[in-house]
Amino acid sequence: MKYFFKTKNFSIFFSTLVMAIMLIGCGNNGDDELLIEPEACFSFTEQTYTLNDSILFFNCSEFSSEYHWIFDDESTSDSANPTYLFETPGEKNVKLICSSVNGEVDSISKLITVMNEKYFNIDEEDNIRVYPVAMKVMENGIYVVSGKYNIDGAYSVNGTLEKYDFQFKKQWEKSLGLPFGNPPKGDMFVTSDEQIVLLLRVPSNPKYQFIYLMDTVGNTINKQELYHYYINGMVEYNDELIFCGHYLSGSSQPYILKTDKNLNTISNTYYSKFGYYASFLDITNNGNLVVLGQVRDSDEKTGSGNYFLYSFNSSLDSISFSDIPIEYNFSSDNNAKLRSIDNDLYFYDYSTIYNYDTSSKTLNSKQIGTGYLRAFDLFENRFVLFNSEKTFTYDLDFNLIKERGNLSYREHRDYFIDIEKFSEEEYLLLGSYNKSTNTSLGYAEHLRFFIYGKE
Repeated sequence: MKYFFKTKNFSIFFSTLVMAIMLIGCGNNGDDELLIEPEACFSFTEQTYTLNDSILFFNCSEFSSEYHWIFDDESTSDSANPTYLFETPGEKNVKLICSSVNGEVDSISKLITVMNEKYFNIDEEDNIRVYPVAMKVMENGIYVVSGKYNIDGAYSVNGTLEKYDFQFKKQWEKSLGLPFGNPPKGDMFVTSDEQIVLLLRVPSNPKYQFIYLMDTVGNTINKQELYHYYINGMVEYNDELIFCGHYLSGSSQPYILKTDKNLNTISNTYYSKFGYYASFLDITNNGNLVVLGQVRDSDEKTGSGNYFLYSFNSSLDSISFSDIPIEYNFSSDNNAKLRSIDNDLYFYDYSTIYNYDTSSKTLNSKQIGTGYLRAFDLFENRFVLFNSEKTFTYDLDFNLIKERGNLSYREHRDYFIDIEKFSEEEYLLLGSYNKSTNTSLGYAEHLRFFIYGKE
């Protein structure tokens, strides 16, 4: 058999053959592209969240067309960027499975910490700025004293006592009738008869001090107005109420006011230590009253000087006086406390917590973060305190038990001022949060409660 090709036909055949080979090659390369495996990827903004944080997951997967999320409690989602709310605390595993159009699969898992914490915002009118002062948790509810300011330019109510239930619903609000001025500063106490004692002053006129005795439905039982006095602490002592502070006429003097349980004055005692400011008091285990204060070089809120400690017996006779070698930085705007266990006293100044042994007169201290500590209290042989950024729990030997950061990342200008035991496993923080920043009138700050887990 003879084979022969005409030149023209052979050229056509050869060209067709080459194009077919090229097309086959191109087809294989296209298949390789489609077979590229997906790469699962996701992120979230924080490492720790509270129980009422809706967590947004950002999907950064590549070469993927379908997504399947599996959360720690076996809930699922097929959204590309889901939002999820965990209802229980703990370490939570989140898994993302992504698939490509040709069925290839990849997955990735990450852990998220959900703290035993929850916050509750108390809404007010948009033009109201609330300044929390102090809080007490009682068997029948939560009591809060605060100042309120109308950012339209006029003071509305400059001092209120409010009651909330344990779901943080307001039950009632009573005006205290304080003089208009800057929001009040002070503290709150509860007597053994479950009566409420408020120590309040108006910083625009700091020489006015107000003491309220109120019942648990907001009725005023008695009230004292003191001029030229700062009253900073109170204890119930031998069925009487003892208040400590200083008298501000000329140079300051430590001062103790004794009243009956209906706030009727029994005695006023002045101590001839001029230039001395009595700030805190408590009762030691041996039944003595201790007063802690500062020696100042002026009548200003801050200045240079050291701390001093007064001890008194039940008749308020001075037992001992001693200087404590601490140069104070204390600002009287802070909600500070003195707490005693056995012979040890615990208190703070600026960003340092102190332990002073009244028997050996030895002093121990621990620097806590940076910046002003906002509040501190002692609960069952551990103390909890916080500054503008973090909350800390320490044992009595200054060993760190828990540190919680990022308390203020959710809204601008979060600010906490007081702390109370809320349950066997939780503490309650009182503060405020900024509801709005887009107003020319100023910040509309409202109350915020924050539940903080012990562990």
